[in-house]
This record gives sequence, structure tokens and C-alpha cells, in this order.
Amino acid sequence: MSWEETVRQSSVIRETHRETLISDLRDRPDFQWLLSAPNRFCDRLQGDFFEKFPVSYIDPSEKPVLQRRTVMVVNNTCDLPPGRSTLVSVAPVFDFAKFLENTATARKAGAMANFEKDLRKNQISELLFIPALQGFADGALVRLDMICSVPMPFLEEAVSQKTRCASFSQNGFYTLLMKLTHHLTRMESTEVSRD
Repeated sequence: MSWEETVRQSSVIRETHRETLISDLRDRPDFQWLLSAPNRFCDRLQGDFFEKFPVSYIDPSEKPVLQRRTVMVVNNTCDLPPGRSTLVSVAPVFDFAKFLENTATARKAGAMANFEKDLRKNQISELLFIPALQGFADGALVRLDMICSVPMPFLEEAVSQKTRCASFSQNGFYTLLMKLTHHLTRMESTEVSRD
């Protein structure tokens, strides 16, 4: 994934914002600019991070697992006002260092170093690296491959209890949109045949 090429081809990035985003990607490739404090003008935005939010998934033995953890809201902002939808989709957030530790046994040392480098450059489609997020001393990973939907009242509760810990900056939001687009709608391999 070439970030600069993706920015130039994207239809979701305002023309007037493309050069500043390309500048951030070139001049500050560590992605420290992705997040800002919770947005003070709107209490719920696509990409907002909330702490102690319920998520669920099915483990390999087909048992449901329910946890409370930091999440990133996936729904578009226009679907988040009260009464608009009955569900909200969220992606769970994991500690970067613990994630690396848990995946290290599956890779050789050299491959692990390259994997970590690709993670930090946000080159792996289903993982979004966040270098600085409250509660994650070594950075965080948003697992876009673990998106789950929960009843909207959980978001209402999180907003009322003020558990939102971060929002994306403008360029960070564009990065999120490109990451979601690449993960969910990138061009299929030419090896795939759909008769």
C-alpha cells in the first residue's frame, strides 16, 4: 500500500486537505499525528475511542467471549445520533507490545522484525497502529478484523459516562478511511475467478 498514491486517488479526502496529509505521511511517518483529544464539538464521531466498552467474539471452541475493553467506533458519524440505528459497530483495541509478544512464537526473528516494522508503518490491512493512546504505554493496535456490533444503548452509556478517550485528527480520520477502504474494499487478486 503506497500511502501517497492512495491519498491522491482517494475520493473520500477533500482536495484541499490532500497535500497536508501527504506532508504528514512524508515528514512524520511515525503516525503520532493520528489522534487528538476527544472532539469538543461533537460527542460521537466515526473513529472515536471509548474505554471499557463491551465487545464479543466467538473463540475457536465456538464459545462466546464477552470483554470490556477500549474500542474504536466504526460506524459513519451520521449513523451515531440517538435514534438513528439500533446497533453500533466497534473494533477492539489491543496493547501493541502484548500483541507482538503473543505473535512472536509464530514467526522467526527476522520475520518478526519485518512484521513489527510493517505494523508501525500501517502496512497490514486489518491492523491499524496507533502510536499514542491513553492506557497503552507502548501504543495500540485496532483489530479491523474483529469488528463486532453491539446495541446502541452501550454507546449512549459511554457518551453519558464520558469514557471517550480520543478522537482522530482531520488527517488521522482520512488515514482511518483509507485503512478501512483498503481492508474492506481493495481490488481482488487476479487469481480469483467469479463465474
